[in-house]
This record gives sequence, C-alpha cells and structure tokens, in this order.
Amino acid sequence: MNYRWGAEIKKKGSDGMANAAIETFRSGNIMSGFIRELLQNSQDARLENDNPLEVTVRLFSIDKSEIPVFKKNWFPIYNAVKKKWLDGYPGFFERADEVLSGEKISVLEYSDFNTSGLSGSDNDDKKSFSACVLSEGNSVEKKNDAGGSYGIGKNAVFGMSGIRTVLYSSLNEEGESIFQGVSKLASYVQDGNSYSSRIYLGQKNDDLSSIRTEVEIPSIFRRHKSGLSQFILGPELNSDWIKDLVSIIIKNYFILLHQNKLVFRFIDESDVEKKELTLDHSNFEDHAYQTFSDIEEADISSKSVHVWPKILALKEQPFKEDFQDKKGKVLHNAFVIHFLNDERTGQNIVNYTRKGMLIYSEKMHSAGGIGYLNLIGVFYSENKDVNAVLRLMEPATHDAWKKDLLSDRIKNSDDLLWAESLEKQIKEFVRASAKKFLGDFSHTTHTINEVDELLKIGSNPSSVFRSKLQRSGESDEEKETALKTGKKYEVDLNFSSLGENTVEGEFLDKPSSRSRGGNQSDNSGSRTRNKKGGTTSPKKKNIPVITYKCILKEDGDFERSYNLIIYSLNPMVADIELYQAGDRGSRLLPEIISATQMRNSLKVDHSDESVIIRGVNLKEGSSNLYLKIKSLSKAGIILQPTKIH
Repeated sequence: MNYRWGAEIKKKGSDGMANAAIETFRSGNIMSGFIRELLQNSQDARLENDNPLEVTVRLFSIDKSEIPVFKKNWFPIYNAVKKKWLDGYPGFFERADEVLSGEKISVLEYSDFNTSGLSGSDNDDKKSFSACVLSEGNSVEKKNDAGGSYGIGKNAVFGMSGIRTVLYSSLNEEGESIFQGVSKLASYVQDGNSYSSRIYLGQKNDDLSSIRTEVEIPSIFRRHKSGLSQFILGPELNSDWIKDLVSIIIKNYFILLHQNKLVFRFIDESDVEKKELTLDHSNFEDHAYQTFSDIEEADISSKSVHVWPKILALKEQPFKEDFQDKKGKVLHNAFVIHFLNDERTGQNIVNYTRKGMLIYSEKMHSAGGIGYLNLIGVFYSENKDVNAVLRLMEPATHDAWKKDLLSDRIKNSDDLLWAESLEKQIKEFVRASAKKFLGDFSHTTHTINEVDELLKIGSNPSSVFRSKLQRSGESDEEKETALKTGKKYEVDLNFSSLGENTVEGEFLDKPSSRSRGGNQSDNSGSRTRNKKGGTTSPKKKNIPVITYKCILKEDGDFERSYNLIIYSLNPMVADIELYQAGDRGSRLLPEIISATQMRNSLKVDHSDESVIIRGVNLKEGSSNLYLKIKSLSKAGIILQPTKIH
C-alpha cells in the first residue's frame, strides 16, 4: 500500500496555530475534557444490548518507522509548519521537538468496544466517519438523545497530543475497516505551494482517501472487534495518569458504573513493569471510597467532597415523576432524583446528569422550606424525549444546561416553548422532592432520661434494659419509640472509658440540624456539639466519640436490609454488639444473614445473650456498614462497641 501525508492546497489566506476548538479543552482540565468527550461519543455509539460499554486506555511506545511514511512525509511538513510559525509559538514547538526526539514515540490508545464503529464514505458528511475524522463543527446524531456525536468535542483528543496528531482505526458492524491519520497544525508552504492546516495520512492519491482494506492497515493499529480506536501520538501525561483518569471517571460517570453499564481498562506499558487496572461495577465503590470519602474539613468547598455521598445517594429509593409533552403525551420517568443526608458536605448540592454523565452540580439554597444543610441529590431522566431536549441545551463542553441555545436548534415555536419550560419544571420537581425527603425527619425530638442504663455494656449484657424507661414529656402509654418503628434515627455514643466499655448518649427520633463550625448544646446540657458533628463532655478528656445513623433500606416479609452510617472522630477497629429494641425496654437478638463493609464480609458471632460483629473498620469521619437481618421485628438497630482494637 502506498501511503502519503499531505494537505489540500490553500489558495487564499492562512490558518494559524491558534485552533479555537482545541484550545477550548486545553484551557480547562485537559484530562477531564478528553475523557468526557471521548466517553460520551462511545456512549452514543454503544450497541443496543444489555452488555456494558467497554473502554481500554493504553500507553505504550513504538518505533516511528511503524507509523506509515512518518519520517518520509510527516516530518518535512512539520518542519515547514515550524519554519513559518516558530516565532509566534515557541513553547509548542519546544514541547513537540521533545516528543519527536529519539527513535520511539509514545502513544495513548483509546479504544471502545460493544460499539458500532464508524461508517460512511469519505464524502458522506451525514455519516459518522466524515463527522469524526474529516469535518469541523459538524456532528452526526445516531440517536435522538445522543450528545451530538463527533461535534466540536472531538478536538479534545488533539489537545492531548504534543504534536496534535491522531490515528483513527475503525471496524463497524458490517465488517468494514477504516484507517486514517490526522494532524491539526497550521498552514505551511512546501515546494512553492501553500497548504491547509489539516494534514491527512491516507492513500497516495490526490484525495488522500482513507484506507479501507484490513490487510493494508498496519497490524499494530488494526481492530478485530467492532468499535473505534484513536491513537494519540506524543500524549502529554503525568506519572499518575491512571489515578487521575480513575478519579475523573468516577466523578463524571458514577451512574454508569453503579448501573454496571461501563467497564474501563487501563494499561501502562511505558515502564519496565507493566501496570494494569480495571474499573467497573464490582470495584468502583472501593476506589471511590479510598479517593473521596476521607476529605479534610478544610477541603469542604471542594467538589471532591460530594463524590462519595452522591454514590451513596444512588442506593436510596428515588423520587420519580412523569411529565407531559406539548401534545399531552405522558413521558414516563421523565424526572428521577435520589437524595442522601451526609454531614460532611455542609451544604445542599444537586448533581444534574444526562445519560450517565455528570453535567453540572448546583447548590440548592434554603429558601422555600429547604433548610437542611447536608443534602446530596442526583438527578437524571429515564426518558429519551427529555434527554433529547437536555442535550440540545448543552454547550460544546457539556457542563451546563442553557435554554438560550434552544432557539438555534429548534424551529417549531411550540416545540421551543415547551423545551424552554423543561429546566424550570426540573428545578421545581427537585425542590418538591427535597421537601418530601426531608419530611421523613419532621418528627418531634425526644430525649431518653436514663440513657446511661439504656446503653450500658457491662459484663452482663442482658442487664442493659433493666431500668424503667421513659422519654421526656411522655406518658406510660407512649413508651413505644422510633427504634421500634424502624424509621431513620441517630444515636450519639460517648465512650467514658475504653477500659469500662461504657457509653452514654442520647436517642433522637430525627437527626439533629447541625450548623457548620458552631457548637450546639444537647437537651441535657451536659455535652456540646463539636465541628465534626460528634459530642464532647466537659467533665472527661480524650473521649472517643461515635455517632451512627440506622436506615431501613429494604423491608421484606422475613428479611430486612439496613444501612448503618457510623461517624467517628478517630480511626479505630471495633467489635460491635448489635440488637433491636422491643416493647417496654425488652431486647431482641436478630439473626444476621450478612454483614458487609467495603464489599468485604465481616465475621458475626451469635450467642444466646449477644450478637457481635467482629473487626469493623471505623475511619475518621463516616463509615458504612450493610446488614441483612432475618427478623420479624421492624425495630431499628442499636449498636454497642464492646472492644476497641
């Protein structure tokens, strides 16, 4: 096969190095722009089946001789561009020269699988090959809710390349292979002619046509399954690029990972020791927890503090609402939102997403009855018609919804009016759902007077409930508590002595409202809230403090699932005794089917007198414990640390 790098003759004017489309992504977080744009295009090209989208990102090096006529054709063009534009862009050419030094060149491969690949001839600008490889400012829409496939966002991949050069290799569902290289540099003069800034690797003919015969594609770039591979020459990466991409993917695509619709594989062959990592549904929570759950209080304003809570929010039962289009057609599950309370955030945040990708996050202010300061929400639509309008409201960077963009993209005035009202309807749904969610915590707060006796963990656990119990302001006939009902509740546990294994605290029917940075007295007046949400006693020093919340997640006839969110001021490993509260201070020992933490099973010891979960790892901050219990009681769970390791 005779290959050639070249460009079209430019008869008038010149194209400089300042490519606005590329600079759009280089001006921000280039890694984030790269992965968001390419992953969205992969998502739009995903096949209609139940298999997840699979993506492989691989860093490796090759001899320059493995790139067709690279030294023979491409280098003379690069030198011609450099000769004309060096004075204006010395920094670019200095970095490019460094990339090109030596016999080898580094390559970053982005390949997607379970996708359709590219299709269409070189001249068919309505098909995906032309839109992705050959055209500028043109997108092809495979689906009505696609994100504008291969529009301006395709330039993010060039922003990653130190020499603005990418090789494309595709195999589509019809078995057609397509291969083409593209450099986006600047116009140049060669052999007395002026040439365009877009430089192609193609067949050695006047049109530089794409290569469409599989055996003529260099084996290193050849595909064997349908999909698209993009090979970025001279990628600008740091040594922690895998870690950075994992964080970016979790931040932006946590919904797809949660729904088992995305598998990401990373391969780094740049060092002697090959590194590999797979990120998918089975382990993304572990990575998210390690990266985002332990945020320092000083970083509370960072968006990273919201990543772990919004993943937890997806485990909550969603609020859903249908919507009607302008013709009265019911759009089922048009609006969906999950909410979670998380004390570390210190503000109400709603994350707006579309088709599994985070678009933007926004504070929800306390006006209109929304007063809770620790609310995390995740919004999305399960309706294609709604998603189709939302993507029309997105700019090229897909980081906002702007209804002003609709007037250029929707012709019919009635369609436009309806579409422009959509965002307002979404915001009203979000606020109404938040009020419903917070309504779960609107019960009156009571204090248990004899709490020391109630929560005592002495040598005889059966004596815990010997005392008569009564809540303040409560008659003898009203001694049933929220512990019995299985509603959400919170208990503060204050260790007076690790040696005595004694706790004291108060029982609340609802979580306390906590103001960040301030101290708030409890009902007894003997302890105060500290900044991190725990309690302190003025009479005791160096007291470890634990607070926990118990949430009934699934209510079956014979099995129930609970989420225990445990807050600790100090990291520790504890054995925790567990029981359920019954009538008149009685104590119920549940049969635990499973106890898991960070997807690891914990040992549970059952006896006639106690049920103890061994080796619970409590971080500074919050830790999650998931329990499945075989029990006829809907009572809430009471925890008692019995041993600190």
